[in-house]
Amino acid sequence: MQRITAAALRLGTIITLNEHKVLSLKQFDHDIVFRFDESLEGWAPAASSEMLMGVQVRGGNLVGVVDDDSVSEPHLDSPPLALDSAGRQTIVIRMKYQGGSMRGARLAARYGAQSMSPDNSADHGRADWRARQPPAPITLNNIRSESPINDDDARTVWKGFVGGSATFAFGAADEGARRLDKRMAHAVTDIEIRSVAGAGPSWLDLQIRLTDAAGSWRTVFSTAILNISDIQCFSTLLSPEEQHSVWRVVFPKSYGADVRIRELRLLPAIIEARFGISSGSDYHSYVIPIWQQAAVAKIGGDEPSSYESPLLLTRLRLYLGDIVLAPSEKRNHEMTAGPACEHWRTNEKTSFDQTSWAAAFWRLRTDHERVGPWVVSELVMYEDSACSATASLIQYIDHDLANSARGAIASAWSGAARGGVLHDGECSSRQVRETGGEHPFVSGAVITADHGVGEAWLGYAFERPVTVRCIAVCQTEDIATRAESVTLEWSDDGEMWTPHATLALPAVANIVHANPCELKHETMDLNRKRREAFDRSSRAFRRHEKFGMRTIRDAFLIDYIAIAYPPLVRSVTGCINKFWPYQEARLGAAPLLDDNIAVLETEHAHLEFGYAQVGRSRGNNGTASKEVVYANTFACPVGGGRRLTLRGERLGSLQKPTVVLIDRRPCLHITYHVSATSSVSPRHANSDAISCQLPPGTPAVDGEPVAVTIARGDVPELRDTVRYLAYQGPPSRMATPKVSNIAARSIDLTWEPPPRGRPHFGANSKLLGALQSTGYLITCQLDYVHTEAKGESLGSSPRYDQRSTHQITLGNVTKTTIVGLRPDTSYVFSVAAVVENRFNDQSFIDTVDLYGRRPHLPSAFVGPASYYTNTTTTLTHDLQFDTFTANATVNVREIVGPPGLIDGEENHGLILVGSANLENCNASHACCDGFDIQKYEATGDGCAAMSYACAETTTQSAYKARNEKDLHNAAVNNPVNFQRNHIKKRIARMDTFSTHAFDAFKPTANCGPAVRLTSSFPQRTGALWYARRLNVREGFESTMLLRTSNPSQDCGLMDNVFVSCESRGGDGFAFVIQEDRHDVLGREGAGLAHEGVNNSLAVELDTHYNPELVEPYENHVAIHSHGWRHTNSAHHRTAFGSSVRIPNQATVSSGKEPRVLRILYDPVFDPNLLQRDAFSVTSHTASFFTGGDFEHGLGTLSVFVDDLSMPVVITPLDLDSLLRLHHGRAWVGITSSTGRQVWQTHDILAWNFTALRKDPSSVRPPVVEDGYSAPQCRSSAACERH
Repeated sequence: MQRITAAALRLGTIITLNEHKVLSLKQFDHDIVFRFDESLEGWAPAASSEMLMGVQVRGGNLVGVVDDDSVSEPHLDSPPLALDSAGRQTIVIRMKYQGGSMRGARLAARYGAQSMSPDNSADHGRADWRARQPPAPITLNNIRSESPINDDDARTVWKGFVGGSATFAFGAADEGARRLDKRMAHAVTDIEIRSVAGAGPSWLDLQIRLTDAAGSWRTVFSTAILNISDIQCFSTLLSPEEQHSVWRVVFPKSYGADVRIRELRLLPAIIEARFGISSGSDYHSYVIPIWQQAAVAKIGGDEPSSYESPLLLTRLRLYLGDIVLAPSEKRNHEMTAGPACEHWRTNEKTSFDQTSWAAAFWRLRTDHERVGPWVVSELVMYEDSACSATASLIQYIDHDLANSARGAIASAWSGAARGGVLHDGECSSRQVRETGGEHPFVSGAVITADHGVGEAWLGYAFERPVTVRCIAVCQTEDIATRAESVTLEWSDDGEMWTPHATLALPAVANIVHANPCELKHETMDLNRKRREAFDRSSRAFRRHEKFGMRTIRDAFLIDYIAIAYPPLVRSVTGCINKFWPYQEARLGAAPLLDDNIAVLETEHAHLEFGYAQVGRSRGNNGTASKEVVYANTFACPVGGGRRLTLRGERLGSLQKPTVVLIDRRPCLHITYHVSATSSVSPRHANSDAISCQLPPGTPAVDGEPVAVTIARGDVPELRDTVRYLAYQGPPSRMATPKVSNIAARSIDLTWEPPPRGRPHFGANSKLLGALQSTGYLITCQLDYVHTEAKGESLGSSPRYDQRSTHQITLGNVTKTTIVGLRPDTSYVFSVAAVVENRFNDQSFIDTVDLYGRRPHLPSAFVGPASYYTNTTTTLTHDLQFDTFTANATVNVREIVGPPGLIDGEENHGLILVGSANLENCNASHACCDGFDIQKYEATGDGCAAMSYACAETTTQSAYKARNEKDLHNAAVNNPVNFQRNHIKKRIARMDTFSTHAFDAFKPTANCGPAVRLTSSFPQRTGALWYARRLNVREGFESTMLLRTSNPSQDCGLMDNVFVSCESRGGDGFAFVIQEDRHDVLGREGAGLAHEGVNNSLAVELDTHYNPELVEPYENHVAIHSHGWRHTNSAHHRTAFGSSVRIPNQATVSSGKEPRVLRILYDPVFDPNLLQRDAFSVTSHTASFFTGGDFEHGLGTLSVFVDDLSMPVVITPLDLDSLLRLHHGRAWVGITSSTGRQVWQTHDILAWNFTALRKDPSSVRPPVVEDGYSAPQCRSSAACERH
């Protein structure tokens, strides 16, 4: 602070003494302090009879003693000032009052133009200090005009005519902008005008209205005006006694054809601020933020005028003698005319009934202007007149009202107050005396015209109209923070309020009747009570020690008076930050910050698995060219520890430290940063920055921010409080998730992040909720079981018991796959958001598995679960073909691949390669679904127009794949673009075929019911592939019904060496998993159409003995793979295992029962399978162990023939390591071939496939080298397989 003494008055550029001995300051961040060490320093130069008190300097204090006979208005004036009115000017008075009377105080501030009239300090008593705003323009009908002539905006222009005028009227300041019809007479000593150069007035006359019958006007001041666009100020030289409520300014001449004025003001303007003072032996600091009232009056006080007005604070007056009437002595006037009063008087005891004055909103409003806070810790309303516990209305509070805090409604919130603490029962005497309760509600001074100056109110919103007859309220004993009386008001909509009763409120806890017969004070009676209270206090202290000629009971000892500026915080960052890069800085209250244009920033570039993608730096968002002024932060850890940064003005230094409080808890380890040069207007925007360590806090409810307070260390009462920080807390309820991709053992869930708390202005609440959320909790509940699952004894996936509930913890994802479900079973799902401390271990927060799963931190906040989804029933199988028709081969949704999957794995069509086709469809025959033989015989066309048909134009020789080129150019259908006419193997709807498509032949049979891989001809190769990759990494189960027929009759091999020779067909089937291509076709004959396929695994059902391949003599099952590095081979040196324990396939060739082949891959190795006879390991298998190929874990592949519970071969392998899968998926199908000398028909009668969706094993098998096992290879070269 700058100390104003005789030496301080010579500070040159900062503080100057002008020719009228006026103290001047042209910036808004330097303090002025009057210390009274040796003199009064310009205060109270008038006689004591004018001030009604005597003043002098004693012991470094300004001592003022009120005259014995004075009842009110003792005062003292400051020296003349010329201080810029912009900024948060705050008056700090450190004083103590010694006396017995209850005293109130007022501070009046006078604002005028720079070119001051001769100051009236020489005639102290003539000054007019009644509070008023600058006069506002009015119309001819005396109605306030929203004229641009004084709208504080230089961009607008008032247009008049030469000889025209503008009429102004003074209004009472305590009525605010709404009651200008309440006129007050005041003097005009200065005029401020800004014209449009070349069109402004060249002369003006200031006139007053006479009281004659004609209502004529008299000119009292005239002046010439320069032809410039700058502001011009003129002194009227009028006496302060020249007071009128209506003034007129006439423009008789102009520099142009009309009169154009940007701004015109009549001065001075005077504002008042009231505060209570306490009697005692200690000094108290009273902080009066006069800038708040100045902002309401639009005379500065908050920020510089938009048109750079030189309006100045010219003088202060301090009233130190108002006697405060004890609340119990106030008497109310009986309003007997109202229906509410009539009801009260006739039936006062009635409770719980609806009356004509029942309402959904009730509030208490302070009935006088307040600057200090109003501290309340309890407020309970009752339906009866005795405040009985059974009549409490707390149960009817509307906690969900959008514009309230848990049902409480108030003009301003401060501290940690919330609606719930207003009825939590905390109201002890000590708490009330000191703080107003453990968690008090603290009102602030409201500075908007909508509520009036200094008005504070507090109440509740109810779920239904209620009748309030009694109120219990708890407030402090300190007169500066309590209300002496309030007005009880009700409203039907929360907007328009009706006064109901006036309540006198003593200190501490009290119960008052809400009597509608008591509404207004009786004025004369109130004045009499004031005098009686003063007389009693005077008699009570007659024996006190004398000080001079007056009693010490009414002595005011002022240590100092300061015109100071509190800190100003515009930015708080440190957790998840929101910036407003294009928002201009303001000196006063922050502008309305629109979240839709905010730039969001986290510690990382974006949430790695999150809903929101946000930029890493503000510069990346186009803000590098403009300094970011406003910022706030949210989702701060409740445990504290984060380093916060506060930016603004006057935030302190090592020499002038400050105190930072976060929700009333100290923010420790403060570091002061060097002030930075700012390029943003005003020139001191965010020039200071400090950082501190976030203290532990309370979890936020509905995302509500807490108070961030920074107070000056020398004057703690000078502080700034912003709600720019929010702790983490339970997230809000989410919307019901959406179910998609329904499969047999899995479903997909998709959801949107929860909105963050109550809607903010323009808030993208889902984006903010996504940034705050770090995970989710899925609840899966089994609804009921349709069927009993079968065939799950071997390697079955986990399943839920009936009516069981299972929870899944996820990271920050908004889509997941729920795996491990039970086929043909009904489930419901819900999701809840989770908030964790993302700043302790970000890598843990961001590390999730394939489905976004991870454990949650123990301290996580879990929000309420969403409503359950509708019942979802899983499929029996992911894909299921009980029969094969033309329609079954077509992808009717025209989708191939993962995007767009909606209804599970099935219905994506079949790809038929080489000789494979539908039964009854080949180069010589066509077929259609639903073929009508009778219609065909009658009309020659047995197919409906909308049915699907199959036609083929290839020749039988085209199926002979003798070289690699043939393998990749085989005939194939197109299940997606099936309407194309030029393909040789076409399955499509009848009406899409061209007119000549069936010229050679028409469909003569039903399509199917089988897929014929090969007909009974030599050297045929065919393959069936599902038209979408299937999930195989997490295990699968596939069952197929196979049939062979019409075998070749060659008997080249002995079936039974000692008995007979039986002919057999060739060569068999293969179930194949591959990542070569979707229409691949392997070699013919012994290759079974899988040999030569890259990156594949095949399970053979071989019906022909090929000694050159080292095959078993009997029909056999074999598992072949050469890994992802090489093409597959049918040679048994690439076999993982084989078995001859299968039925004789020659019986199948004879047309007997078809056989069932089941393949089961379990990604988790079961050690119990080692004891099975079917467990098989070959040297080829061992090579993958010695090579360290199985890097992801180990599972087992089991093969069943006919007996689906007893495997014929089991072999260990890891499919995810053996093959290079496509995100765990691969092409899956069935192949077959015939040889030169043996052949047969190969048909697939049925096929199903189900992904088990089990979590693969994460334990790597040991690597075997030189007969010894190790966790890994000794070198990469040793593990590399060639």
